[in-house]
Amino acid sequence: RPESLHCYLGEDAPGTKVDTPTAVPTMSMQLHDLAGGRGNFVVLEATIKELDWLALRRSGNLRARFHWTGEDWDFSWLVP
Repeated sequence: RPESLHCYLGEDAPGTKVDTPTAVPTMSMQLHDLAGGRGNFVVLEATIKELDWLALRRSGNLRARFHWTGEDWDFSWLVP
């Protein structure tokens, strides 16, 4: 739905630091209006070599580390 995407057309890019929180104004828009928001996005290409995973759960937190060895993923449970 185009109306759910209007927050990407703000004056400042998402993630811009501001002094106070601001509400996204409600505006009427059409699909062609969304083209102006494309400048707020980028394609990111990354090579992941290590990942630290944390799951916060009431029954007990879980943490694990995944490390790419160059051929396969090495996996270890960690103390949260």
